[in-house]
Amino acid sequence: MSNSILVRILQFTSERVYAQPAIDLPDDPPEFIDMIKGIVFIVSKIGPAIGLFGFGMIIYGGYLWIVSGGEPQKKQKAQATLTWSIIGVGFFYLIRMFLSWVLDWFVQ
Repeated sequence: MSNSILVRILQFTSERVYAQPAIDLPDDPPEFIDMIKGIVFIVSKIGPAIGLFGFGMIIYGGYLWIVSGGEPQKKQKAQATLTWSIIGVGFFYLIRMFLSWVLDWFVQ
């Protein structure tokens, strides 16, 4: 019963769909360099956001250190926040540099 109701509803709401004409696609498949270019493009677009987030985490870690009041647990948390935020941002930009190097190496 519910299938027939669904079929009736779809008959009134659907339209005919015609295939689009074929698009001229290149004969050659995508190359490895195209994938690297895409990755470099994505990394270059999210780079400023990563930098801003890392800078914010460094500021937050510094704030935690200031308000720790000499308590070892809070100071350790602040040091860990600072350490991992610096390592994360450094690692991201190291990967970005490596991808740019690989792209330059393949383009030549």
